Amino acid sequence: MRAFIAGHPGMSRRRLSENLCEAWQWKQGNGALCSLLCRGLMLMLHRAGEIELPPVRQISLNPFVRRARPQPALIDRTPVNSIITWVMQIVREIFHAVVAKAEKEPG
Repeated sequence: MRAFIAGHPGMSRRRLSENLCEAWQWKQGNGALCSLLCRGLMLMLHRAGEIELPPVRQISLNPFVRRARPQPALIDRTPVNSIITWVMQIVREIFHAVVAKAEKEPG
């Protein structure tokens, strides 16, 4: 692997992994190259100091990696009992208004 990388000094990490997979005939069951696995292996070896990879050329454009952290959600801390009491008062008022209207109507 060291000789392969040294023999292709101008290649990107991605191109190196693709060409290395082709040289090793490292393919998935469907025939696709295992280039992502190869890049992971190469990165592990690079971090361990076993090989020297070329510098990173392109930073990931993944929007989820670069997004701003969202603000914490505001939580309503009003006790539920007070809300239920308020809703029940409205229901009672509506009920009494409907009953009073029904009593006034002839029929």
